[in-house]
Amino acid sequence: MNEPVPNVTPELLQQHPLLIIGILLLTGVFLFFIAGSLSAWTWAAIRWFGAGKPLLSVADWTPRKWGLVEIIAAFCMAIVMPLATLLLSRPIWTLSDEQLQGPPGMALSSGSYLLIVAALVVWICLRYRLGPSHIGFTSEQLPKALLIGLVAGLMMIPLVYLGNVLTMLTSVKYEHPLIDSVTNDGTATNYLLAVFAAAICAPIAEEFLFRGLIQGWLQSIPFKSLPDNLIGYIPTSLGNVDSGDAGTEMHTEGSVAGDRGPFASEYSEPPEQGKASAEQLNAAIDDNPFAFSERIEHTEEMPDTYAQQALPPIWPSFVTGILFGLAHWGYGLSFIPLSLLGIGLGIVYRATHSIWPCILIHFMLNGTSMLALGVTCYLRNVAPSETPESDAASVAANALLKLLG
Repeated sequence: MNEPVPNVTPELLQQHPLLIIGILLLTGVFLFFIAGSLSAWTWAAIRWFGAGKPLLSVADWTPRKWGLVEIIAAFCMAIVMPLATLLLSRPIWTLSDEQLQGPPGMALSSGSYLLIVAALVVWICLRYRLGPSHIGFTSEQLPKALLIGLVAGLMMIPLVYLGNVLTMLTSVKYEHPLIDSVTNDGTATNYLLAVFAAAICAPIAEEFLFRGLIQGWLQSIPFKSLPDNLIGYIPTSLGNVDSGDAGTEMHTEGSVAGDRGPFASEYSEPPEQGKASAEQLNAAIDDNPFAFSERIEHTEEMPDTYAQQALPPIWPSFVTGILFGLAHWGYGLSFIPLSLLGIGLGIVYRATHSIWPCILIHFMLNGTSMLALGVTCYLRNVAPSETPESDAASVAANALLKLLG
C-alpha cells in the first residue's frame, strides 16, 4: 500500500464501534501469534537441546509416481486457464477492463487455479491408479497434521512479518496488485473477492503446486528410473492400485533418528494390514520400479543404509522454497522472507507428506494480512481527509495496521 494509513483517533473510534471491534480482533490475533510463537520456540528448544529429539519425525513414505510431464502440464494450464476464464467471463458478467485487472478479475483467475488443482488430482488418480492421499490430500491422522501446521505456523509467520518490517526500512516499496486494487476501491464486494483469492485459492493452489506436485516429484527422483521421472510410472496391471494410505507406504522397522539434526526420521512400526512377508516382497521385486537392485531378506533389525534410502531427501524443500519466493517476485523485497517461509513449508511437507498443514500455515499468513487489510479499508472509508494528532493508543493501532497490512 503506497498511501499512508489514516490516523486512528478517539473521536473516530467513538463514532464507529465496528472499527473498535476490528482493531481489537486484529490486536488479539497479533498477541496470539506473539504468545504462540514464544511458546512454540520454547518447546522446540526443550525438545531438541534438552531431550535430544528431532523437531519433526518423518512419516513413512513411498516415492511419488507422477513425472515431469504432469509438472509441465500444470504450468501450461496455469498460463492458459486464467486467460480463458477471463475471456469467457467478460461477456457473461459484462466486466470492464478495470474490473478484469482488479479484484473481480483476480478472483476469477484464482478460482481457475482451483479448477486446475481438481483436474490434476483427477488425472493423477486415474492415470496412476492412486488415491488422493498419495498426492498429499491425506486423511489419516489429519488432526495431528493440522496441529503440526499450527505449531509450525506460530514459529514461522512472526519471522515473516519481522522480515517484512526489515524490508520496509529499505527504499524498495512493497506493491501488490490485489492489495493496491482493494485499497483504491475498498468496497465490501472487492474486499470479499480479495479474501477469496488470497486466503482460500492461493493457499490451496500454491501448496498443491509447490509442495505436493513439484516437491513430491523432486523427492522421488533418486528412487526412480529416468523414464519414470520424465513420464511417470504407470501400473502394468489392475492389481497395482495404490490407495495412498499408510498401509501401502514403504516401511522400515525401528528408529533411525541418530544424530541427523532437528528433522531426522523416526520410523514407526507399520500397521498389521500394511505388512507383507519377505517371500511376497521378493516375488514382486522384479515388477517394482521402486525396489532396490538387491533383495534384502527380512531380519529382526533392518540395516541403517536401507532406512537412509527410504528417507526422502531434504534438498527439494530448499528448491521449492526458493521457487515459492521467486513466484512472488515483483512485490518489492517480500520474496526474501517468503523464500524462507517456503523452505519451512517444504520441511513440514517432507515430514508429514501432507499438504494440509502447509495450506493451514499459508492460510494463517494470508488470513491475518486480509484481516489487517479489511480494517485498513474500513478506516480509509470512515476517516476524514485530515485527522488531528493521535494519542498513544491510536499510534499503537496505526503501527499494528502497518505491520500486518
